[in-house]
This record gives sequence, structure tokens and C-alpha cells, in this order.
Amino acid sequence: MVIVHPSVLPSWEVWQLVEPKLAERRLHMVVIHGPDHAEPPVTAIGNAAGVVWTPPNVTRTPEHLAMQRLDCDVVVVIGAADAACSGDWLAFALDWSAARRGHEQPTSDDDDQRPPPLLCLILSYDDAGRLGPEAELRLAVHWWWGLDGSPEIRTLCREVRKGGANRLHDLWLENLTVSLAGGDPHLAVQLALSGSLSDPDVQRLLRQYAEECSWTGHTLGKVDWDAAEHLCLIAEATGSGLPPPARLRPLWSTGQMYWTPDFGAEVHSAVLAALGRWDRIQHRMWRAHIACTMPVADNARRLLCGYLAEKIGTNWPHRLLVPSDAWDEQRVLDNPSLAQLGYLAHLFSTVPELQRSGPWKRLAVAANIVRRRVAHFDTIEHSELYNVEMAIAEVSSFQR
Repeated sequence: MVIVHPSVLPSWEVWQLVEPKLAERRLHMVVIHGPDHAEPPVTAIGNAAGVVWTPPNVTRTPEHLAMQRLDCDVVVVIGAADAACSGDWLAFALDWSAARRGHEQPTSDDDDQRPPPLLCLILSYDDAGRLGPEAELRLAVHWWWGLDGSPEIRTLCREVRKGGANRLHDLWLENLTVSLAGGDPHLAVQLALSGSLSDPDVQRLLRQYAEECSWTGHTLGKVDWDAAEHLCLIAEATGSGLPPPARLRPLWSTGQMYWTPDFGAEVHSAVLAALGRWDRIQHRMWRAHIACTMPVADNARRLLCGYLAEKIGTNWPHRLLVPSDAWDEQRVLDNPSLAQLGYLAHLFSTVPELQRSGPWKRLAVAANIVRRRVAHFDTIEHSELYNVEMAIAEVSSFQR
């Protein structure tokens, strides 16, 4: 296997993210860091695996190495000293693939020798660009896109922040990181450590990150970013392990685009910040906000429906105002628990006996405000959602 990663990332950083996945499979690994021309691949693997060559002066070829008892399942080679060295390892990988095929099965029924180990090369795109059609055909090539979606990013956030006292604050920050960092582990860590919640804080952090990457209006000016964004939207056959589309590959190599299972292929958020495309950043922040807001708003909605059923009766829509929309009216009459927040807020603001309901009215109004804004693709402040949570806690205390 060859894992090809963007050239802006060092191979050892990619290995830090890949290694836990291999470790989960309980594989015995031999790791070789940054080999150079001083040792041919056969010798480097033999030395790392503790091979005792018999006889000592035997010709050391991939075929002879495959005949040795190598006490490991995988040999991992992390990076290379230079492009020529990586070329040597790629050539060896082709020879090793052929040598393994001849020794994968035991030679007799009582032969318990494990098959020759798999070879895993972790190389940058600049080096692996020398793969050629034969290597792409005969080797398993995995194109590395970064963190593999929201589960990995959320885990990283929790490891970095060590858990906080405010659940909503942590969830808000996790969703922002998922939506803004994409597959970029460095940006994910910076967002998690910053604790940034407001639009200005996030914008400032993205601008600083773009400067750290030397992504400025001058350096980015040679790319047609409108076309790049369009290509990301329509990119097919793109994803974890698959090669980037040819026209997007230079951007992937420099880290200026990524792919995640959550949102597909996207231009890096810091690139958008450097270009001043704040409408795109706002949209990504909205994605984070709606992920936090809708579950809280739905909790508020169900509590309000339960309160009306307890106070007025399970047929409360028949005794109060019904929605003005005919479709909503029929749904609510058939099943009052499906009442929408806009309708509920209207009831608590217009029906006299509900206007005096204190905390229940405050909950209906606050929840409807945040629900309406995110439903219209607008961002909200963390404090607004926090107010809804506090209103939920207040009315819940009455029911304990």
C-alpha cells in the first residue's frame, strides 16, 4: 500500500493519525523513519526486522527477503530522504508485491510461518507523483485527505480541551470545528484551543491561519477560485482513499482544498478568509449553528406541546387558534405534538391565558427566534441558544 498525502504535511504527522487505526487491528508493525540512500530497501527492512541473513553474503533481493522469517505483519516506511530515495522504495514495492505472492501460502501442512509482511509507504504527493501507471495498477494507492469526518474531529476536540463544564459551549465549539476545519488537523486544534464562539473571533483566527500558511491575496491570485469552488461542488468519485480530480490535485497537494464525509470537497476555510469571501465562511458557521440549534429547539417545542396538553387538554388545538396554513392546521389537529414553534410562539403571544404563563412564554419566544433564524440560513450567537437552554431548565424545574 502507498498512502499519498498533501505535500505541505510531513509524513510523520500523517503517520500519527494513521497509526491508531492500524493498532486497532492488533497488527505487529516494524516502522522505518525517513530512509535514505545509505541502505537499500531490502537491507533497511532486514535490519529493522532483525533478519539474520544466511549465509551472511547471500544476495539480498526482495525474493530472498520474502523467504526470511519476518516477525511482523506490516512494515511501515514513513517518508524518504528525497525524491530519488522514494523512487527506490516505490520500485522495491513493485518487486515486493511480486515476491509476496509466491510466499503467501504455507509450503506444507505443518508450516506455521506467517506470510511475508505487507509494505506500507507513506509519501508526499511530490514524491509519489513518480508512481506511474504500473504502480497505480499493481499497488494499493490510498490518497489521504486528512481527518476522516466529524467523529475524528470531535475526538480531537475533546482530547485537546480535556472536557469543559459547559456542555453547550463544548458542543458549539465542536460543531464549528467540524464545519470550518474540514480535514485539516492543524486548524482543528487551533479552533479547539481558542474556545472562539463569536463571528469576529473565528474570522480573526482564520485570517491568522492563512498568514501562517502564506496564503495571501498575492499568492492565491493565480487560481480561478470561482471555478475551483464549482469543481468542488460537482466533483464525483472523490473521497477517502480516492485520488483528487486532476484539476483540483494541485490545490489538494498544497492543502488548499480537502474532502470530508460530512460536506464533500471544499476549498479550505482559511483560503476563503484570505480571499475575503466571508459569505462562504458565514455559511459554514451556519452549518455548525443549525447542528446545535435544531435539537435544542425541538426539545423546547416538545416541552411546550406537553405543557399545553397538561394545562388545556390533549385536544388543545381544537380549543385554541389553529395555524393559518391549511396543511399545518390538519397536521396539528390530527397530532398536536407536531405543532411547529412559530405557531406555538404565536399562541403564547396572543392567547390571553397563555400570555400570563411567564417562563413558558419566554421559552416559546426565545426558541422560535433561533429556530426561525437558522431556518432562513442566518447565523446566531451562542448566547441566544444559551438563553433557550436556560429557559428549558427553568420550565423543567417546575415538572420535577
